[in-house]
Amino acid sequence: MSLCGCVGRVMVAWWCRRLWLLLAAVSLAPCVGVSAADAGAATAPSASPPEYVFAVVADPHLNETLWSGLPSGLERWEQLIEAILRRPSRPEFLLVLGDIMPPLDPVTQQPDLTALTRAAARLPLYPVAGNRDSPAVRAALRKAFPELFGERDFYAFTRHRCRFVMVCNAAFGDHYGHLTAQSIRGQPQWPWLEAELRRAPEVDRVIVCGHVPPHPSGADAVMYLALGDQRLLADLVNRHAPAALFFGHTHARQEFRLGPSKVYVAPSSHWNLQGQPPGYLEVRVAAAGLAVDLVTLEESSPAGKP
Repeated sequence: MSLCGCVGRVMVAWWCRRLWLLLAAVSLAPCVGVSAADAGAATAPSASPPEYVFAVVADPHLNETLWSGLPSGLERWEQLIEAILRRPSRPEFLLVLGDIMPPLDPVTQQPDLTALTRAAARLPLYPVAGNRDSPAVRAALRKAFPELFGERDFYAFTRHRCRFVMVCNAAFGDHYGHLTAQSIRGQPQWPWLEAELRRAPEVDRVIVCGHVPPHPSGADAVMYLALGDQRLLADLVNRHAPAALFFGHTHARQEFRLGPSKVYVAPSSHWNLQGQPPGYLEVRVAAAGLAVDLVTLEESSPAGKP
């Protein structure tokens, strides 16, 4: 073959290869455009979560009747649920922060959680145990709400990109609060709590809930977390800055700060100290933060009594 023929073949092969690459680039161009659009949609910032309302109640003491002629704990509970469902901005769910104290089934003599499960059919309900809730009551809670508790006495759930961390910090029969005790199932709780406070990427804020609050000034006092526990909690809060913390137990509404975070103590729906009426907290969550209001029920305490 002549030199000219060889050169001609090389030139034809070179042009064919260039033409094939050009056609391939043109045919792939629309696909590249779609991929870029998809990537942009995936990395765009998510829309702000909608504004919503939830309610917080503590210490319903369902099986307790204080004085003749006044509502029992069960009657107060029914009044509470009806009041929540009638609110102009109806709460999406209810947190029940301990000392539930359900009645006993007259046949089995086991805790009867009918009042809670009946309410949960009308309004999503998230309970934790208090210091007056026996191991049998805690077992009944795990059985009645298995999707929440599993085999532990503490759990967490997410709504509207907000993580609610429901701790069990009440040892049965002790008015001091603890996060580690023989009557709290599912140890250890401290590493779990710290992991929840770190906040996953899909979570905008974390709210911690339990029964026994820390002391407003960090003092060692009955009706509050034990000294070591509240110091550890303060350290976690200072490092992870949850949006808020909610507790009960004191039978009085309180508000104070724990490091960077606000602490709200819910009143009892049955009876309270210091002349405070029964009630609950209504929490409105918006992009700017939380607004917490007290909603009172009808007065229930005669003068001179709690």
